[in-house]
Amino acid sequence: MVKNMNKKNQTDLLEGYKFLSRNHRTLHNQRRKYEWKVVFTILTLFVLTVSAFYTNNFKISNDHKYFVFVLVLLSFVSLIIISYKFLKLLHKANAKNKQIAEYSEDNLNKLINKKELIFENFQNMHPNFDSWAFRWQILTIILFALIAIGLIFLKVW
Repeated sequence: MVKNMNKKNQTDLLEGYKFLSRNHRTLHNQRRKYEWKVVFTILTLFVLTVSAFYTNNFKISNDHKYFVFVLVLLSFVSLIIISYKFLKLLHKANAKNKQIAEYSEDNLNKLINKKELIFENFQNMHPNFDSWAFRWQILTIILFALIAIGLIFLKVW
């Protein structure tokens, strides 16, 4: 416990930790919903691209088959790279929010139980980024892209 802390300071500290915990948990939850929307949008794009190629009205002349396939391949690879970087940053931000929320909750618990508080600068906190969800999302995106490229290749040639 911090020595010489009066009741008002203790109440302010309690409210501050509650605010930090609530705020960072809310940010974390909002970002997670956003992250899944991004993943499903990318997967839907792959499926819609394949379905566009398989419609009866879609015809490619023999002169342009190679060009169209390379264009689709490059756009899919670009989308994979962009989604990888975006999702990685999103997961890192989620890990940081979760770490700050847990830090605030730990200190809130210590304050209530009258134990020694740990004060740490949030900028010096480096969360351990090891997310199975991130790996699963990226692998799913890559798998969908490979299947879509294979199906497009079968249709074009």
